[in-house]
Amino acid sequence: MYGYIDGGRWGKFLEQFGVFDLPATFVLEMEAKKYFPFPKIVSDDESEQNRRVRTVAEQEEFLGKVKAGEIDRLDQINGNGGGLVGAIKSVWAGVLNNLPYSLVIIVVVVGFLGWSLWLLFEDDGYADLVDEVAEGEESKKDK
Repeated sequence: MYGYIDGGRWGKFLEQFGVFDLPATFVLEMEAKKYFPFPKIVSDDESEQNRRVRTVAEQEEFLGKVKAGEIDRLDQINGNGGGLVGAIKSVWAGVLNNLPYSLVIIVVVVGFLGWSLWLLFEDDGYADLVDEVAEGEESKKDK
């Protein structure tokens, strides 16, 4: 079955399948609560990357890959919020739907956190300097 869904009216419904930008293409297995997202277009041409409308040939190729099991099947995200698990699934769906850009963001964030922790725990000699200043002040008081 192939169809169109009014994204304005059914936006919340589509979010449980990681569909946030419209138009979008995905395959839904309603009984299994699983879906197959259409992969992002990877191209050096920025206008090609931002193209959301798929050609008939691209859609046929996508459906063939779904049928052959070449596209990962994802779990439907609970549309009622889903608590922590729903939030994690929503973030994961967003990461998968925005590859490779999301991977770059993850690497930058993890690198920044690692650098911050390194600065926090780095022994840079300030403790020795503070001790010397304190000893100098005590010796001035003794005189």
